[in-house]
Amino acid sequence: MHRIGLIVGLAFCGCSNEPEMAGSVTPKEQTLVIDHALPAYGGRLLGIDRGEWGGSLLFEDEAGNRTSILDENVHGIVENSAGIFAFTGLAHLQINDGYIYVITKEPDERIYATMLGKLPGSPSQVTPLGQGMTSFLVFTGFRDNAPYFECYSLIGRVVARSNHCSPPKNS
Repeated sequence: MHRIGLIVGLAFCGCSNEPEMAGSVTPKEQTLVIDHALPAYGGRLLGIDRGEWGGSLLFEDEAGNRTSILDENVHGIVENSAGIFAFTGLAHLQINDGYIYVITKEPDERIYATMLGKLPGSPSQVTPLGQGMTSFLVFTGFRDNAPYFECYSLIGRVVARSNHCSPPKNS
């Protein structure tokens, strides 16, 4: 019985031993939509946010080769005197997580992400303000049937509550 299923499956999958014909259509590469980019380590850090479908943090070298660093939605990439930081998170249905990672290039030439800390919710509106300060909002839930955000800042490697955020943008 299993052989019949295998034969039927192979017949429908279009498998063939014949070489691909010249001029046949091959699928195009998926278009990569970059939400955040930062020049770093002789290339670029690229942040992608696909919401509930997941995102990623990639490193693209000068030749255009890309290496995956994190498989998380990226909401911002910033640099200050203490290093390079990636803000990640997801607020969807009952999930509301956020993190800040320190991005480093190690002696083995690989780019690594090390968690700096967990946030009380998903970050948004990550905004470098100058003098090593970055402000960002964190979604912390709902109040009076409206999304509620708290303002934080990153100064060096220190995260603290802040009052330097712009009001939340309507999404």
